[in-house]
Amino acid sequence: MQREGGAPAQAEQGAQQQEHVERELPVDPGHVRTRQHYEAMLRELQGQK
Repeated sequence: MQREGGAPAQAEQGAQQQEHVERELPVDPGHVRTRQHYEAMLRELQGQK
């Protein structure tokens, strides 16, 4: 989903992903978001090798 203007579209997409995580796992949003964030970082780092 790409709209006119790359940066704003990416920022919106990030916000939508966070909302999706909160709705999917409403247990402890702060903890969940942090864990998801680190898992995503690990996956990116592993992919770069």
